[in-house]
Amino acid sequence: MIDGALDPGQRQTLGALRYAVNDEAASYLAIMRLFTTGMSGFLSDQSADDVTERLADQGLVLDRDTVDQRLSYLVEHGNLARSPREAEARSVREYLSNRARYQLTSRGELVHRQVEELLAHSEGAREV
Repeated sequence: MIDGALDPGQRQTLGALRYAVNDEAASYLAIMRLFTTGMSGFLSDQSADDVTERLADQGLVLDRDTVDQRLSYLVEHGNLARSPREAEARSVREYLSNRARYQLTSRGELVHRQVEELLAHSEGAREV
């Protein structure tokens, strides 16, 4: 920080928190949980179709286009990255729907773990 201003790296790092405080925070939190729990994390990549299906299994129904927009937002803010892995497809339609795959970034994992910790702490404070 120079003269009270954030450098671009600091600004980008703090931008990774935006998903947790915007109007659609509940859906962003649900998406980030898919990437940070269980065997997901750094070990896998997921397409918008995968995420849409997994969210629906949890009772959160979002259309694929909305999920794709949420994933792109998370990429833009450094929480997720587009996977370099080639998508396997048996048809052109399947290729087009699965070509964009997403992976958790180290920044995204760190930010989300902190968000979850803050949410857990806040819940505990309300119970007192």
